[in-house]
Amino acid sequence: MASTPASPRTKPARPVKLTVQAVIEQISEDILHGTHLPGQQLHEISMAGALGVSRNTLREAFRGLVHNGLLDYFPHRGVFVRVITTEQARELYRSRRIVQVAVLQALEHGELPSQAVAKGLQGMRNAVERALDARVQGDWMEVGSQNYAFHQAMFDLAGSEYISKAGRGVLMQTRVAFFGASSAEHMHASFVELNVELLDLLERQQYAQAIAALRAYLDVAEARVAELLP
Repeated sequence: MASTPASPRTKPARPVKLTVQAVIEQISEDILHGTHLPGQQLHEISMAGALGVSRNTLREAFRGLVHNGLLDYFPHRGVFVRVITTEQARELYRSRRIVQVAVLQALEHGELPSQAVAKGLQGMRNAVERALDARVQGDWMEVGSQNYAFHQAMFDLAGSEYISKAGRGVLMQTRVAFFGASSAEHMHASFVELNVELLDLLERQQYAQAIAALRAYLDVAEARVAELLP
C-alpha cells in the first residue's frame, strides 16, 4: 500500500517590512490623530522597535517628515513634532487662500475634470456625514480629522496630483497647529456647520457664494488658531 506523501509544511509568513514611505505615512497619521503632540520628542531607538524597521529606515522617514513640515530636527537634541508659530500659521492660511480659492474659481469656470469634481464632491460629502456622526458621539478629535478630510477633498477637486500633494502638506501642518487648543470642541464644533453650508453651495453650483464663504471661513479659522499659538 502506497504511503500518502506528507503535506509540505507551511512556512510562517515573514513580517512585512515597512518602506520609508510607509513609515512616513504611519507617523503622519499618528501625528494627525494626536498620538504625537507638538513639541514631543520622537526617540529613534524605541520608535524603530515599535515600527519594526531599521534605524536607517526611520532616519530616512524622519528626513521626509522634516521636509513635509511635520517634524523639526535640532542638532545634538533630536527630532521633535513641529510647534507651529503664529507667523507660520498665517503663512499656511495665505497659502490656503491662494490655492483653495483658485480651485473653486477654476470649478466656477468649468476648467476642472468632471471625474475629479465628482470624486472630490463625494469625498467632501463623506467627510461631512462622518463629522456629523462624530459630533453626536462627542468625538471631537474625529470631527477634526473629518474637517481635514473635507478640505483635502476640496484640493482634490482640481484633479491634479501636485495640487493634492501641496494641499496635504499645508493641511497637515494646519492640523498640528490646532492641537494647541485646550478644548477640541471649541476648535472644531462651528466648522461642522460651515462645511455643510460650503458643500451645499458647491452642490447647487452657487460658486461665487461658495468662494465668498470659503474666504470668510479661512479668516475665522486663522484668527482662532492665532489665539492659541506663540
